[in-house]
Amino acid sequence: MNYLDNFNIVLNEFLVKHKKEDFKINTYKKKEMMIFENDPLDHLEIVLDGRLRITRDYENGKRLLIKTTRGFTLLGDVEFITDRNATCNVEAFDEVTTIKISYKEINELYSDSATFYQFLVKHVSNKLLTSDIQKSHRLVYQVEARVASFLLSMRDKDNRIVISLKDIAETVGTSYRHLQRVMNELKDNNIIKRDNMTITILKVEELKTMSGGNIYEE
Repeated sequence: MNYLDNFNIVLNEFLVKHKKEDFKINTYKKKEMMIFENDPLDHLEIVLDGRLRITRDYENGKRLLIKTTRGFTLLGDVEFITDRNATCNVEAFDEVTTIKISYKEINELYSDSATFYQFLVKHVSNKLLTSDIQKSHRLVYQVEARVASFLLSMRDKDNRIVISLKDIAETVGTSYRHLQRVMNELKDNNIIKRDNMTITILKVEELKTMSGGNIYEE
């Protein structure tokens, strides 16, 4: 679905007291930060189109990938319900299209709307369930599967990823030495090609088979 289809779903099933002309379309460029972890939020952001990279910062200075998302999703939904600051960093992985509605306006117009809260709770529940399943998979999947999933999640439209092996090793939870062995096997089997920090996926379907289901993508 394109962003107009998702826009219609929002108006028909979620923000039913609004019309298209009530909203301004926001566009984020590739790699533009949309939300920083721990920042206070005062609005719900509805992603109509595009791809996001969700990360979390840790005390040791590492920023680890939690997941990537494609297409329709809500940002600031969990924070709205729990009255917390932003729980993750959100970055536009490619061009992203959104609309926004302030928490104040939500409370004024939708505090008694069963339609609004049914949609919101369903979305948050699905998000939390998916996150729980992904975490479980990461604990039991072999390193090879985690690496394959990571590469699939991070690739651009040309199937390229620009990243250091050190960053990959930290994200998937393995040693640099073990990762080197995995990457060399992928290269020897012509599944990927490496040129310094640029990794090109040559055989997407084989990598999907290795991943056993993408554990980093919602």
